[in-house]
Amino acid sequence: MKAFDDDISGAVLPAASPLRDEWSCCVVEADHGTFRLGRIRRFDRWWYFKALVPQYRGSEQYRRILRKEFDIMIGLDHPGIIRAADFRDIPDLGPAILMEYSPGVTFDAWLEAGPSARRRRKVFAAILSAVVYLHSRGIVHRDLKPQNILVENDGTVKIIDFGLSDARWSALKMPGGGTPGYSAPEQLSGQEGDTRADVYSLGIILNMIRLPKVTPDGVAALIAARRCCGRPERRYADAGALKKALKRWRIALWGLITVALAAAIALAFYPQKNNVETSPKTSRVITPEVTDSGNPAADYPATVLSNGNSTEAPDMDAADINPAVNQPAANDAPVPVTGTSETPSPTTASAKKSGIDPHYDVAQYPAPPHPKMPAYARMHPTNGLKSITYYGEDIPEATVAQEARSLRDSFRQQTAMHFMLPTWDEATFNYLKKCYLCDITNIYTRHRNKDKWGEREKQELLRQCHYNEVKSLPFNSGNPPALPF
Repeated sequence: MKAFDDDISGAVLPAASPLRDEWSCCVVEADHGTFRLGRIRRFDRWWYFKALVPQYRGSEQYRRILRKEFDIMIGLDHPGIIRAADFRDIPDLGPAILMEYSPGVTFDAWLEAGPSARRRRKVFAAILSAVVYLHSRGIVHRDLKPQNILVENDGTVKIIDFGLSDARWSALKMPGGGTPGYSAPEQLSGQEGDTRADVYSLGIILNMIRLPKVTPDGVAALIAARRCCGRPERRYADAGALKKALKRWRIALWGLITVALAAAIALAFYPQKNNVETSPKTSRVITPEVTDSGNPAADYPATVLSNGNSTEAPDMDAADINPAVNQPAANDAPVPVTGTSETPSPTTASAKKSGIDPHYDVAQYPAPPHPKMPAYARMHPTNGLKSITYYGEDIPEATVAQEARSLRDSFRQQTAMHFMLPTWDEATFNYLKKCYLCDITNIYTRHRNKDKWGEREKQELLRQCHYNEVKSLPFNSGNPPALPF
């Protein structure tokens, strides 16, 4: 029976080889300044090593620097960071850090292979997760660059080389330095650099992955990278803040796309309502807002006249938000309307009783300058109500600051989205600025018609929305517009 068992597969198993304790197969891969990098074999497996070049092995100062790097690495336990195993004297190498071996290639070499956008996004998420872990433990890498990031075939990331790193608890502080093109400018000028220096390097790496600009992930990456590479006081405080910002931008952009699609479907399948709404007793006519000139065609935003025609919108100005409104005809006199029969206009008292303000006319938004360009997602004051409305006494009173914040956020998101579309040009930029004024006009008119706001609130809304600054923004086809908020 034993002979039969031995002949089942016909394989001859080799005798188990004993694990070899000595160091062998030492391969020096590079010398970088005072340090030597390579791999060495022990216990039948490969290890990375970092040691001193021969002329610095007897220096106590450089030995302390190498030991500090090991002390930082030995306390780290994250799948995206290379793990240190030991610090010891190795024959022919001297004091050295022993690290786990990774078969990956450098990040820039991995990008040259042309990975898909999904894989690039996944790898950057792994890099960001590792740096978030470092910052949460009070460690700044200070030399994040493609050559210090290894990427394996399955997408596993390993951050290496903590030679310039600093920790809050470390008594030995490293001077400024780094790699031009990847390290923050203040660090290259000699400053120590904090977590914002790593954020700068992450912004450079985020630009390198080049996500498609027509996707929410690509737009979010472009916006976040621009802030990462700005002045230190405008950067994200650390990698954790960058991660949260990317998530917020993605959610906001997906929401904007959802709203735009819903609006397109609604316009395609539901007929538009007529300007004249009838009731069993009387009919209500929404009349256009007029200025002191008495000519509705001179107003901006463009007003839909009673005969159905639309006027051209001239250049914007702060005076475009005009508190002057039509007053109801005395004694409810009939209001003549061109092209229709005369219908009586309700008095202010009867309008307030029914919850409708007859003097409010929603600003008409200009048409997109390109046929296939998505329309501007206008800003509606929802205020927690189940349906969008501009009328009624149940609208809660909102402050100028709250409304201005909503307007600024909406304009910022829509400008970022349109910048990524192929229709981005100066006409599109001017179209967005005109739509921004329409939003401001609607918010102001809504509160004014409820006798809540006056001239002081109008000027404050314009100031907090940075309207004059937005109006004068120059067009730049190559970069996103630098908004003043």
